[in-house]
Amino acid sequence: MTYRSRVQRRIDKYDLEDVGDLKYQYQTGEKTVKEIKHQLNIAIVEAAMVDAGEDPNPGEAKYNYEYIRDDQYPKERQLAFRRFREIGVDPEALESDLLFREHIENHLGIEHDPMK
Repeated sequence: MTYRSRVQRRIDKYDLEDVGDLKYQYQTGEKTVKEIKHQLNIAIVEAAMVDAGEDPNPGEAKYNYEYIRDDQYPKERQLAFRRFREIGVDPEALESDLLFREHIENHLGIEHDPMK
């Protein structure tokens, strides 16, 4: 069995092949690890919404991602979770599919720096 990183498993699960060559984007300085992480997580949320039959408007996936990943917005987080449940998406499962910096670094083959 071939090893696939958590990032690659999420790309496969959510059919995110159109995200492009992440290693190239990082190596050329086009995107930082943080930007790649946000790009993928927003794409995961959007794909979950589309898979549930939704047609998210521009920015909707981004805001929902921000709300479910951060306890800073408790009311909005609660509303986002409720909305996901209403459309048939398990918000806890979606939240557990989100990627962390370490996952991106592992996928890109760069050593994790806890100070970053």
